[in-house]
Amino acid sequence: MDILLILLLGFLQGVFGFLPMSLEGIQAVFGRLFSIGDTGLLYCVFFHIGTSILLFIYIKSDLLRMPGELALTLSSSFSNLRGLLRARLRQETFEPRKVFETNHQSFSAMAALALAVALPIALVLRPLAVRGFGSPLYAGIGFLIMTVVFLVGGKLKIRSRLPGNTKVWYGAIAGVLLAAGIFPGISVLGVLFVFGTIIGFNRKTAQRFSALCYLLATPGALLTVLLSGTAGPLGFREILLAFLGLAVTILAGTYFSNWALHRAKMVKARHMAVLSVLLGTAAILAGFAFHG
Repeated sequence: MDILLILLLGFLQGVFGFLPMSLEGIQAVFGRLFSIGDTGLLYCVFFHIGTSILLFIYIKSDLLRMPGELALTLSSSFSNLRGLLRARLRQETFEPRKVFETNHQSFSAMAALALAVALPIALVLRPLAVRGFGSPLYAGIGFLIMTVVFLVGGKLKIRSRLPGNTKVWYGAIAGVLLAAGIFPGISVLGVLFVFGTIIGFNRKTAQRFSALCYLLATPGALLTVLLSGTAGPLGFREILLAFLGLAVTILAGTYFSNWALHRAKMVKARHMAVLSVLLGTAAILAGFAFHG
């Protein structure tokens, strides 16, 4: 990949990384124009790691609280199980403890469940996703799917506060949606944000939930690419360019983070739908022009 293209894509990911738009989909079109090749998958993952570092700064309080909240959840669950067995043996009445004392506790459990469900699905779908990584046709389909997602999201009435009856099993559905993000053109941030509003999250919580799932999944994506060999032959130049893309993403994202986060909060679903359908149409036309 040409160094100028690395700088351009890293800059775009840094500036627009907080917006629900798939870099893989955009890169699929660039791949046909500039012959990026298989190694482009490694570069793309490094761009996402740059965004993840920026997102960690944004949601670090949620991430740092997550282990403690999960530990409380497991402790309460095991306590209830032990109490239920003891009550059955002694033929006594059992009064279970409340497993989720806070909304954040159920929020953390949902994110953990989403990651646990997404990993095996992503591993099964990985060969198909990798095959379609450089294909504008795959990316075009992904962008058109996102168009529908944004149109649905634009029709939803977003609540002003986090509901108290969030179901943890929603995390399993979120995991399926998270796994679908390995296909080019489909944005994890966009899909999970809309899903969060469907189940009753307010705008800020839906945004933080999608960011948390995205952040947790990115290291696994890098490890999968490295261990599977799908990144192609890795020499000193390829690794150096990957870290250059990471650095550019972080620098651009740091400079534009306040603007990007503000736009991510204010962006209209219908505007994203129009942008997605335009990108999808362009990608499909490019796919036919370059024979898929």
